[in-house]
Amino acid sequence: MSELRVSKKKATAAQKGPLSELLTPMAPLVTIPLSVIRDVAEGMDHAFGITPGAQAGCWTPAVDLDQFQGRLMLTVELPGLTKEEVKIEMTDGSLVIKGEHHREHKTYHKGRHMEERRYGQFYRSIPLPEGANANQMKVGLHNGVLQISMPVNEKKAAAAV
Repeated sequence: MSELRVSKKKATAAQKGPLSELLTPMAPLVTIPLSVIRDVAEGMDHAFGITPGAQAGCWTPAVDLDQFQGRLMLTVELPGLTKEEVKIEMTDGSLVIKGEHHREHKTYHKGRHMEERRYGQFYRSIPLPEGANANQMKVGLHNGVLQISMPVNEKKAAAAV
């Protein structure tokens, strides 16, 4: 598998979103963990095809997330992309996968031409469970499938639920 570089950075106030301001120590009536709210928001966005910060020409790659035997396994479909077109960042407990797929311009003079492929930018932010050890992350891209694996302390993850 090809190796990809993962960068780490802090989220800015704009990236944290408006709900993060509500979930401060000054709001003691809120008891829903922020990670649960982010999971629900991400699920709704994905269900309706909405990409956070999306603009025209954006697309949303399919993502599978599995946690078993002390490991978190993330699989992302990125058909036709190379490792140079994909960026992975760690931002305050979330894994951000973004990039751009460039379109080749083709012109046909005779007959009919139809394209249904998705091109453009993509951005996915996946909240990581408590106990996920991103420092031991393994990342690979092979045949358009990005695989990310990392150990998870299941006792910490269960305590956070």
